[in-house]
Amino acid sequence: MFGLEKRRIIRHALRFTYRDRPRCRWRLCDDSLIGISRVIKETVCNPGGDPVTDNVDIIRRAPRKAVYRIRDVDGGGSYICKAFFLDHLSHRLRHYAYGLDEASGFIRAKQMGIKTPAVCGYGQVYTKRGMVWRNMIILEDLCHCSTISELMDKASDGKRFELFKRTIPVFMSLYCANCNHIDVNCNAMMLDADDSDSEIYLLDFQHARFHKRESLEILMFEEGYFARSCQKWLTMEMIYDWLKEIMHLVGVDDVDRQAILKERFDYYFLSKGLFPTQSTLSRKQRKSIR
Repeated sequence: MFGLEKRRIIRHALRFTYRDRPRCRWRLCDDSLIGISRVIKETVCNPGGDPVTDNVDIIRRAPRKAVYRIRDVDGGGSYICKAFFLDHLSHRLRHYAYGLDEASGFIRAKQMGIKTPAVCGYGQVYTKRGMVWRNMIILEDLCHCSTISELMDKASDGKRFELFKRTIPVFMSLYCANCNHIDVNCNAMMLDADDSDSEIYLLDFQHARFHKRESLEILMFEEGYFARSCQKWLTMEMIYDWLKEIMHLVGVDDVDRQAILKERFDYYFLSKGLFPTQSTLSRKQRKSIR
């Protein structure tokens, strides 16, 4: 109710509380991030969310959210901040569905064995009336990694299939965690291209849903949705070989059962939506898959 379970997850993972007056409260992994949190607060409260120092870069900006890279002058290294701008009353009333949702999703995913960037902090800025006005998440910076999309663009045809097969552990971890990520695509996975043993990190857990039991339907949806985002780099033979290997890993070796699951995969891979006017499945439809 109103994010109470999500708050509990964040409170247990981020033990240090910091209040940055006026009207800002943080949960941090430790006090070394106080300086970073102050810079973030000044930035997100600045008109338009423009950086307040040269140590802040805008990676991506949209009307209601922005992604920043903040360099730590004192401690070295850098962090990523995802900020949500709740400028309308309807957004403030549902503030738990923005940064709180994503921060708790990242934490829960990592606890259940999914490789994700570490959450280092979560903060909220309040209005004078006590409503949440800004949500901020501090994340581990994967600056040494590239997205699957970036790597596929640069790779040769042979290397692309090798790269595609390296994503299999991601889907196994999602399946074992009973997680419907809803948006597994070639821009939501990152890895270190210079490290042949590098594990793949999965991003963007704002709308992820965790269920009580494993679901092959969700697995086929996630695979189909991801394969569709990669289809311009691969042949259908490559994609079906990849699919068959995952089915074997989850214990589906019966030919008839494989054929049924392949039909479900094809539906999610080929289908643009449930209605003729849809270009893809809506977020609500993807969340409802069980």
